[in-house]
Amino acid sequence: MFGVVGVPDTYQAAPGFTGLDGALVRAFDGTAYSPWSSIIFEVSNQQPLSTSGKLQVHWGKQLYVNLKSYVTDSDNDPLAVTLLAQTSHGSLTLINGLNYK
Repeated sequence: MFGVVGVPDTYQAAPGFTGLDGALVRAFDGTAYSPWSSIIFEVSNQQPLSTSGKLQVHWGKQLYVNLKSYVTDSDNDPLAVTLLAQTSHGSLTLINGLNYK
């Protein structure tokens, strides 16, 4: 098993694990046991999405960009943004986790 089953009836996958996980369970009434049953957990993590955009700024002015409107995660995971290439004719500066100026 790649996660932890707790009480009351919770399952938490191990950090970074995706795929199938499972457990065997059975009931006991104080006298007899039920047959074993399998419980399968399908652990997924959808990749975040980013969309392109076009913004306008007047020459000599700064534009603050909230990147939250350009990135999403269907699993509601916290997101970080990485700048892969700097602009050619200006500068893009990270001012916190999802905002640039």
